[in-house]
Amino acid sequence: MPDWVLTRRREIGERIRVARSAARLSQVELGERVGRDHKTVHRYETAQTAPNLTDLLLIAEALSMPCPASWNEKPRPSASGGADERGRMGAPGVQTASV
Repeated sequence: MPDWVLTRRREIGERIRVARSAARLSQVELGERVGRDHKTVHRYETAQTAPNLTDLLLIAEALSMPCPASWNEKPRPSASGGADERGRMGAPGVQTASV
C-alpha cells in the first residue's frame, strides 16, 4: 500500500476525532448514532481501520459535516441551481490534503 494512503487515513481519522470532540460526543455516543461499536469509532480515528463510504456518510451526517466525497472541492450548484450545503467537508482547524 502506498504511504500516502495511510497518511490520508490518518487525516480522515483526525477530522472525525476533531468534529466529534467539537460536537461534544464521546466515541460511544457517535457509535450509537451511526450503528457502530465505540471500538470501531476509535479504530477509524486512529487509522487502524479504514471506514467504508457508508460509514463516512453516516458519520458526516451524525456530526453535521458535509459529504466526505468532496472534502477538497468547492460546492457545486445542484440541478435546481442552488449550492448543495453538504458539498464541503472538514473540521475546523484541520488542513485538507488532496485525494
